[in-house]
Amino acid sequence: MMIVNKIVLKENLNEYIIYNNLKSGFKSIKVVKHMGYFFMCFGLLGYCFLWNYNIKIYKDKMIIHWFLSVNDKSYKYDQIKSVSFIKNETPHPLIIFKDGMDWDFQNGLDAAEKDSTILKFVSEKSGIKIDTLSEEPKY
Repeated sequence: MMIVNKIVLKENLNEYIIYNNLKSGFKSIKVVKHMGYFFMCFGLLGYCFLWNYNIKIYKDKMIIHWFLSVNDKSYKYDQIKSVSFIKNETPHPLIIFKDGMDWDFQNGLDAAEKDSTILKFVSEKSGIKIDTLSEEPKY
């Protein structure tokens, strides 16, 4: 915002700052600067948690790095409870593990071919048939 003020107000910027300070009763630039630091810290923290939000699929296991977690979790294919394809307004694959966690492809992959290829691979490795559901399961 300060950059926009500098461009628009040019040499009248100091008068504008003094006017704002008198109007509000405190140094508004200082408050804006601290608010910027505050939001920047939350942005960087959120970026750190989202940086490694992914799933890696290998021949013998799947490694999932969950959203808002620092560590990843490894699952063997025998730990899969169900493999489903949800056909609703936004069709997507869903893998549910025996410990109650699930991996929903709705927020992950961007191509239907990749989804179906990965789902078939996981189904073959786990020995579980792919279910086609019309809505999200209640678990």
